[in-house]
Amino acid sequence: MLRKLLRKLVQWARTERVPMLEGALATAEADLLETDMGILGDAIHCFIEAVEVPVLVLCDEVQSLFLPTLGGEPDVNGVEYVRNRFMKQLLVGGPRTVLWCLTASSMAHTWISVAKMPPNGHCVIVSNTAVHLPATYSAAHMEWAWQRLQQVRYPHVVLDRRLLELCPRSVALLVVLVNAWVTEGCPSNAEAFLCDFVRLKVMDESLREWKVGLESMPLSQRLAILDLSVPAVGADTRKQLLHTGLQTFLQPHLDKTVDGRCYLRDSHQRQIVRLLLRERWSELGYNVSLTQLDSGWNLFYLGEAADYLLGLEASRRWQQLAQPLPAGTDAFEAKLQVIADGVANKLRAAEAAAGGAQQQQQQQQQQQPGGGAELDPQELWERQPWFQKVLNSEWNELDLKAHLNNKQARHTHLAMLVFYLRLSRKALGHAKPWDRAAGAILDVDIVEALPGALGQPLFDVNEAMVEALRLVSGPTFEAAAAVFAAELSGSVAGGGGLSSGEGGDGSTSRGGGRGGSRGGGGQGRGARAVHDRYTCPPSGPAAAGWGQRPPLAYTASGSRVGWGKGGQRAATLAPSRRVRLPLVAQVVPAASAAMGSRLLRGC
Repeated sequence: MLRKLLRKLVQWARTERVPMLEGALATAEADLLETDMGILGDAIHCFIEAVEVPVLVLCDEVQSLFLPTLGGEPDVNGVEYVRNRFMKQLLVGGPRTVLWCLTASSMAHTWISVAKMPPNGHCVIVSNTAVHLPATYSAAHMEWAWQRLQQVRYPHVVLDRRLLELCPRSVALLVVLVNAWVTEGCPSNAEAFLCDFVRLKVMDESLREWKVGLESMPLSQRLAILDLSVPAVGADTRKQLLHTGLQTFLQPHLDKTVDGRCYLRDSHQRQIVRLLLRERWSELGYNVSLTQLDSGWNLFYLGEAADYLLGLEASRRWQQLAQPLPAGTDAFEAKLQVIADGVANKLRAAEAAAGGAQQQQQQQQQQQPGGGAELDPQELWERQPWFQKVLNSEWNELDLKAHLNNKQARHTHLAMLVFYLRLSRKALGHAKPWDRAAGAILDVDIVEALPGALGQPLFDVNEAMVEALRLVSGPTFEAAAAVFAAELSGSVAGGGGLSSGEGGDGSTSRGGGRGGSRGGGGQGRGARAVHDRYTCPPSGPAAAGWGQRPPLAYTASGSRVGWGKGGQRAATLAPSRRVRLPLVAQVVPAASAAMGSRLLRGC
């Protein structure tokens, strides 16, 4: 590797006729015959010192310098020499006329290597100037890039605009995507092409990029990275200390929640991290875009938080607890109110544009005694096919029954939005893992319903959801999750829980809890807690690349136990706050015990 670098420098000096000290170029050429790594390293240092003009050196894929091999295998001794002596001397002890610009496809590993350089004499990690390129661009910038591609690069090709709509807001990714689409002959099915592009190009490159840096980290570090990939979970970097190099690399790309938890700002990178930190790859369907996947997760968490803080049971809950609403609830409600107002305006406009005979008929009805006036919010929402679809989902049967029995419960657009978020959360979170073979796991219609109703791109609505989620504290998310888990188990009555009993009017079969006769005692729920069809449903969005729950049902030996049958489950890792995401690894019981609350527990 060092010989290749020295040869490249010699070729550059000869081709460009770079002014050098007399005899330096000939000496460097002679050193190309050496095999000792130390001699080659010293030859490169001498070459740089001999250059007599200011030079800017762009060193791309620099992570390869930190990963030397010997006979095709990693060279452990070589790693230490290159990192601790060669690279540090090159960056710190080189001439002031040489400026190094280091880029890499695996910047995570590069920053980790820089941080591992010995601090003796000079600490490199705090003595550099980092140039942080944005991971996400504005809609206007993406539109400008799209127009340039259409007008300048491909003026004779009609580009499919779905490529722009489905692509994450990365100009570089958009250019590569469009180039690949044109190279493939402009396939008519842009969605299918994008799925293949994600699987064969994006994920393959991202795996190589992140894997180099993550595979050498302890499990706690990987868990912290996984937590960063979910705005509703986040990582408290004050407690979950990341490696100094990794922290330096990620810091410009992190946002904070109201209680100081950090998360990755870019939705594309969030989903990439989730897909990479998985136990198995064979189950990934790639039937949707990364933006759709990320939006589904955020919609899932938003549904829980919204129902917990603003749902029909919320006021009763806080009265029973004799506690004020959690801090930030007013700001959270204001964010949802903006979304609700946007939906209301669009629904009213669509209703007003209904035109023709329908309008005349409505006017005639309004002139009659008792004739209908303007539709109220509940009626407007109930007329929408996307609302009816999620309301009539098999997972919302009890909510539907409770809704029909109490038609006047929700009389504002905000209340209807909160109800819709609740329904969506349940529909996204209940696809059973053993049904994967039946077809696509993610119902994209649910994810794209609100963007369609608002007339906004999915990316914008996803960002609006993240802005709302960041106003909810970690303990509030935990409490909301506990309420949903209890409702789904049948231990409490809510808007409608999954059970073999009645609807969400308080008549659910909910023996157990603390003193019921359900079996399982206080430690868990017995097999009779709910009907077999609904026993211990998975609680995360069941989408391609999302954290389905089947690994929860694997024992340490790999065999599967019955859901909700009280069987012992292998300790499996997930984000610190919730059991919701792609699994990192199956770990032995000893390691599981050491991780404490970060391990999955039985349903």
